[in-house]
Amino acid sequence: MPSDSDSTQFNFREASAEHNRLDSGSLIDAASLSNQTWDTAAKASAERKQTASNEPSSTWIQLGGISHHLDRSRNFNEQNWGIGIEHKLSKDNPFAIGNDSSVAIGQYRNSIRQTSNYALYQWKPLHVGPVDIGVMAGFVDGYRLNNGRPVPMALPMASIEGRHLGVNVMCLPKMKDISAVCAMQFKVRY
Repeated sequence: MPSDSDSTQFNFREASAEHNRLDSGSLIDAASLSNQTWDTAAKASAERKQTASNEPSSTWIQLGGISHHLDRSRNFNEQNWGIGIEHKLSKDNPFAIGNDSSVAIGQYRNSIRQTSNYALYQWKPLHVGPVDIGVMAGFVDGYRLNNGRPVPMALPMASIEGRHLGVNVMCLPKMKDISAVCAMQFKVRY
């Protein structure tokens, strides 16, 4: 017959075994919960990547373009090829006006056969079918105005953007010695 001390020792052993069993169950539950959390996080990350891959990039490579001058008596260069970058600003960017703003910088061969550099802010709040309409403002150089130094400009513009290709169209009215001109700039989504 076991003594009281054996009984106490036996109860202690039972309690210890029960505690270990509960602890290992807790560890299993914690590990299971941790794995579920990781699985959920991994699934959410994969879904975000899938959504991001379905959304087009907000960056375009501008390739210059073509122009048409109404004054046909002068020998203007109307193949205005160049290179630039246009980036749509996210709505939480402090410089953005809603979802319709972008910035662009680049260089092209202008109508008087000089190299022009530009830095522009574009805002196109009107949407008519596939056409976005607005204004661009910024600086351009390389013209006879201001001895070729940068001059401010603001022009109406329109854009049509597909998933991979797009065009910007802008027109400048006749001013003093400058012919009225409309230009089309081609771009490829990066």
